[in-house]
Amino acid sequence: MYDFDEPILNISDFIFLNISILIAKNITDSYLTVSEQSYNELKPFILYSNLVWFLLIQIFDSYSMKRFETADKILSRSLKLVGSFILIILMDIYILHPIKISNYFSLIYTSILFSLVMFTRFTGVYILKKLRKKGQNIKRVIIVGLDENTIKLTNTLNNELSFGYKILGFFCDEKKINNENSSHRIIGGINLIQSFCLENSIDEVYISTKNYSPKDTKKIINFCDSNFIRLKIIPSFQEYTLNRRININFY
Repeated sequence: MYDFDEPILNISDFIFLNISILIAKNITDSYLTVSEQSYNELKPFILYSNLVWFLLIQIFDSYSMKRFETADKILSRSLKLVGSFILIILMDIYILHPIKISNYFSLIYTSILFSLVMFTRFTGVYILKKLRKKGQNIKRVIIVGLDENTIKLTNTLNNELSFGYKILGFFCDEKKINNENSSHRIIGGINLIQSFCLENSIDEVYISTKNYSPKDTKKIINFCDSNFIRLKIIPSFQEYTLNRRININFY
C-alpha cells in the first residue's frame, strides 16, 4: 500500500475478519456447542463475509495509502470500508435472513472486526509517520527542471518530514542558473540522470515539462520505466489554471 505493504495489510484484514468470527462464535451461546449442525450453519456465513469484504476493498481502494495523504483521509477510507461491510452484513442478517445468526453474535462479531481493523490502520499510520520523521522508510528523489513549480514542490516535501521524501538534488541544463549561487543543489544536466539514478538507488523522479522538449521527456520516461523507477510529471499548464484545484496522476 504505497508505503504500507499492501499484500500484508490485505492478508491481515482477512485474518482479522475470520478471527472475529471465531471469537464471536466462542463467546455467544448460539455457537458454544460443537455440533455438526452449528458448524455447517457458520460455514456459509464465513464464505459470505469474505466475499463481501473482497468486493468492498475493490470499491473503496482502502489500501491505497499515499505518502502525501493526511492520516484523517486514510482513516476515513478505512471507516467507510468497515462501515459499509457491517451495514451489508447486518442487513443480510436482519432483513434477508439467508443465514440464521443470533443478535448477540452479530454484535460481538462486528464490534471486534471494527476495533481490530481501525486500530491496525491508526497504529500503522502513526508508526510510519514517526519513522519517516526519523529518516527511515524514505523515498530517494531527484527533480528534473528548476522553476517555480519544482521549488514549491521541494519546499513542501522538505517541510513535511512525515511524507518520507529525501530530495538528493536537481538536474537542469539552463545556463542562467549558477550552481554556486543557487540555494538548491544542482547535480548537473539531464545527460547525468541515468548514471546518477542507478548509482544512488533513486526511487522517484519528478520532472517539469516546462523546461524540456517531448523528446527529452520521453527519454526520461523510458529510462524510469525500464528501471522500475516511479516517474511523476509536473505539467507546465498548472500555472495557468488560476485558482482551480487539479489532481492529476501520470502512470
